[in-house]
Parts: sequence; structure tokens; C-alpha cells
Amino acid sequence: MKLNKLNSAKLIYIHCILPIFLGGVIYVGYRSLSLRMFDWFEFLGFSELIYDVRYFFQEFLLLPNWFYYSLPDGLWTYAFTSSFIIIWGIKNPILKYWLAIPLILSIVPEILQFYNLFPGTFDWVDLIFMSNGFILSILIFYLIDKK
Repeated sequence: MKLNKLNSAKLIYIHCILPIFLGGVIYVGYRSLSLRMFDWFEFLGFSELIYDVRYFFQEFLLLPNWFYYSLPDGLWTYAFTSSFIIIWGIKNPILKYWLAIPLILSIVPEILQFYNLFPGTFDWVDLIFMSNGFILSILIFYLIDKK
């Protein structure tokens, strides 16, 4: 895949920044206020804005639990995998080694949670979303390259 600077910027925005941003919005809108990031928002003076956003989301956008808890993990895995593909190129033979990093950092901790070897709670839905994020990124860039 031969990329010029404009195409690279578009790919980075669409496949890396946008999924991370959407996952972050989901966290801000729906996740527990006990997360450390909410302390940071308070420290930076954003608490009122955050509470307004959370009120809007929770009052008007009622969605299934997988949306709140598993989709951000899948989006993160998708963005992380996409970043390596953009950097190395889908046809680069060394890419398969680099793709081990997002695979290991996303899926392996979830599997270790199943065996109580890593803190957290194992969830099949998380594993499915992270696996799909990984695979979907590879498939999309493969199709982009074929085009």
C-alpha cells in the first residue's frame, strides 16, 4: 500500500484517532465515576461539563451493556492494530510480528482473567469485541490494499 501524506493522515484519523475518541466518549458518558480519569477531569475543572454530557447520554441514549463495557475495548484494539498496519504496510512481511503487540496487550489479559492470573473480570463479550477489532482492522486494510 503506497501512501502519500494526505492519505496517511486520513487513514490515521479514521482508523486510529476516531475509534479512540469514540471509545473515550463512551467512557465519559457511561462508565463509573470512580475511574481515575474523572479525578483528572475534576482537577482540570471539567467536572460540570462532564456531568452535563453524562446526563445527556444516560437520559437520552439508553443502549445495551455491551456498548458501554465491551465496545470501547474493541475500538481500542482496532485502533492499535490499525496503527501498526499504517506504519508497516499490510504487505510488509515483518508486520505479523508487530501485530503480536496489540493482540497480546488486548486479548491475552482477558484470557488471563479467566484463570484469575490478571486483575479484572473475564468477559466473553470483551474477548469477542477485542478479537473482532483485531481481525476487522486487518481485513479492512487488506481490502483497502486490494482496491
